[in-house]
Amino acid sequence: MKAVLVVLGFACALIQSEAQIIVRTVTESHFEKLEYPNQSLKSKYSMPVKGAVTLKDGSTLKGTLVCFRKNDALEKVRVTEGSTKKEIAASAIKSVKLDPVVEEQKYPNNYKNPERNFQTGYMLLRDGARIKGRIAQERESGDYDFFIHGIFFLPDQSNVASFIRGGALYEFGQEIDGTLQIWDGYADGYLKRLVDGRYRLTRKPYSSSSEEWFTSLKDPTMDSLSAKAATEAFSEDIKSGKDINSSIEDVVSAGDFVEALGNIDLSGKEYFIYDTRKRSLLTVNKDHFKEISEELTKPCKDKLPSDPAERQELASWDHLEEFVRFLNTSCK
Repeated sequence: MKAVLVVLGFACALIQSEAQIIVRTVTESHFEKLEYPNQSLKSKYSMPVKGAVTLKDGSTLKGTLVCFRKNDALEKVRVTEGSTKKEIAASAIKSVKLDPVVEEQKYPNNYKNPERNFQTGYMLLRDGARIKGRIAQERESGDYDFFIHGIFFLPDQSNVASFIRGGALYEFGQEIDGTLQIWDGYADGYLKRLVDGRYRLTRKPYSSSSEEWFTSLKDPTMDSLSAKAATEAFSEDIKSGKDINSSIEDVVSAGDFVEALGNIDLSGKEYFIYDTRKRSLLTVNKDHFKEISEELTKPCKDKLPSDPAERQELASWDHLEEFVRFLNTSCK
């Protein structure tokens, strides 16, 4: 009986631990956008914020900052660190950098949609590092089965998950019911890879498009050696004591991002076919799919079905996914 109680207690502890996953969102703060809601006799001043002031002599002061403006120009910054307060005149300041805002909250991890719960997976960072862990999709009202705006990543070595904004990764993979689903970074979100292989099939989310909106096409080509080096360098950072969540957030926040592009366009059903060998991207729709399918199958005409009806069915718009799978098996 005692053994049973011990087992039950252990199981309850596991469930409680699983239910208390913490997710955190890091939002960059910009000095230029700082608000000044307070008014003194001679100037306006901000609410206290964490940050650093770099002086023209090269020194840096870190702590809690209160910025003062007079006649719509920066007048001075008061820096408080512990019991020490210093006021720096604007004329002596080279730059002001605010710390990001970090918000943390408990994650239920018991959604009916399995994609929203943490599942085994990986993410491929923009520097080529491949990091294993667990992934939960952040589903918003504007998200669809083929396009989402962000994920939470829970590293194997941490019980805190970091929010990863759309387009910040080359790709991520999430295992659902034993099947690995891969999503590609695109514009301000992630596109589900409907077919994988030399030819990748994804649905086009916006009416306009650009090759450079695919994160993997916008950034320089990452070869296997540099990707391995990036992964090893990331691991060394963690071994040296650097916080794994901070390491991930530093990498995914670097680089340029496509700003939010508005609502998903479902009026014109279009897809992308990406040739990984040629690094070329085709946009296909029902109107010109016949011409594109004929062009793509030119190198492997002898592999097409001999029966005319089967050949016509393979190259029909309604069998687009089957057609791309044929390309991957027969037109390598």
